[in-house]
Amino acid sequence: MNFFIQLPRYVYLIFVFVFILVLWRVANIDLYNSNKGRDSIHGDGYTDKFTYSAAQFFHDYGFKKTFALPVLDYKGDFDTKGTGVYTHYPAYPDIINGITAKILNTKSDKLLRITPVLFSVILFFLLFKTLITMLPDKKWALIAGSIIVLSNYFIAWADNLHKHLYEEFYKWLYVFLLYLYYEAKAPGKIRLAILALVFFIIANVSFDGILYAAVVTVGFSIIYNKSILTKEVFVLGLAATLGFGFHLLQNIFYFGSIQSAIADLKNAFFQRTAGETQAGYINELGRPVYWYDRIALIGLYWPNRIERFFLVPGWAMIIIGAMCFRTVKKNNPKLFKILLCLCVATFSWSLLMVQHTLVHIFNTRHIGLFYALMLGCCLPIYFNKLKQAFSPGAPVYLKIFHGGLLIYIFAMVLSQQVFDLYIRYGFAYPYFGK
Repeated sequence: MNFFIQLPRYVYLIFVFVFILVLWRVANIDLYNSNKGRDSIHGDGYTDKFTYSAAQFFHDYGFKKTFALPVLDYKGDFDTKGTGVYTHYPAYPDIINGITAKILNTKSDKLLRITPVLFSVILFFLLFKTLITMLPDKKWALIAGSIIVLSNYFIAWADNLHKHLYEEFYKWLYVFLLYLYYEAKAPGKIRLAILALVFFIIANVSFDGILYAAVVTVGFSIIYNKSILTKEVFVLGLAATLGFGFHLLQNIFYFGSIQSAIADLKNAFFQRTAGETQAGYINELGRPVYWYDRIALIGLYWPNRIERFFLVPGWAMIIIGAMCFRTVKKNNPKLFKILLCLCVATFSWSLLMVQHTLVHIFNTRHIGLFYALMLGCCLPIYFNKLKQAFSPGAPVYLKIFHGGLLIYIFAMVLSQQVFDLYIRYGFAYPYFGK
């Protein structure tokens, strides 16, 4: 409770603004006629439709018929012709929405968004709590948190029915709890058990989350224990395995055999990694993945895509990070190692699932936690460099460089966030956003 009292007033003003905008989007942007209001940049309405279909099916038929696996293309009219059961991804978001539909006795997609919005309210404060706990300067932690929650990364996805909201929620929760676990003087079995439970849930939210949390688990073990052969890695690895096993068990029950269930997941794996299936190249790219795709993905696509989700654009973050790299490492070596760990975790999915990342721009949101901590570490350092650059007697080229960088940042903020998110696909959407 003290945490909420200690937050400055402007954080609560930001909270009010953010959730008025979120609820405005819920009320005004239709799931089926949203145009770009719910595209892969602004909330992924494409997969929301799948989850909505599953929620309607669970409302009408319950969970037993498909072993709690989602049903696609169901219209809520008790006609199951043309529908299909989706087995390639964990079903936690679909189950959560199915439970909401049952409890509220509703098939309204707007009412179903109550649950993710409530999760987002918790995530809002979890973001600030995590940053304040892990960063050395509370003032800059609050600034970094404010930048994150005012970004498309948070706002357009706060009412997401599918995996995106839950994926980020449990990612932040897991890293926060893991940090507290290792920082505690006497880490207990209960804390480890809670972490294991969170990892089990992560494994049933998305495969992306499994890989991210696995990298973080191993990375933190190396940072704090100087080894990966630890009880933490074993217990949390077992939780991840059991979590994946739960989804596999659903598929086994549905297909009727272990062989069919494994073959189905194997086929999906090769499609997402190499763009290849047993039936040929039938993925969204329309071709296999080549070596240069990996280079372009990290070196070009990632930096360009960040500006669509965050207030500080990708190229600016790279420049600021490069300027502050050595200082962060010198001032806080342990936090620097954590940042490296989170950086590897961020890009792990992209490097493994190249086809999936090339096709889906929303994978850029994996950088959220790393991005926020980087902001909290680098902004105070950069702010000092900025003051030096504009101090009397400083070289003119520094003023030009930093002035140009700031103009670029503010131009991207105004065009990609304020106009695109707050206005066109926000408060002005009913009038000219469609």
